[in-house]
Amino acid sequence: MTEGNLIHVKFEHSEMLEAKKDILHSEIFLLKTIQKMKAYQTLRKKELRTKSGFLRKLREIKTIINKIQKTFPQTQAKNPKQAPAKIQPKKVEYDPGIENELRNIQKKLNALQQ
Repeated sequence: MTEGNLIHVKFEHSEMLEAKKDILHSEIFLLKTIQKMKAYQTLRKKELRTKSGFLRKLREIKTIINKIQKTFPQTQAKNPKQAPAKIQPKKVEYDPGIENELRNIQKKLNALQQ
């Protein structure tokens, strides 16, 4: 820049101190954010290593299970797709004496209401 294009801004002493404090607080915030990001990255890498080890162990276990299953004798099922037995609901039979009593009580109620 040339000397003619320079712009000077005058700050009061208190404004200058406040601006410096704000800048320093911003720097602290950014540095803490960077620390947290690095910690996250290391935790994420550790998680990925753990997951890959877990998957490797699962594959090993799966191959062992398959080998064990191959050593078992083969069985032949006669009807593997047999339909489930149908359950029929039971009919509840009422005592005819109770029904007669209910009719008699209903008749008495009707007679009292008239």
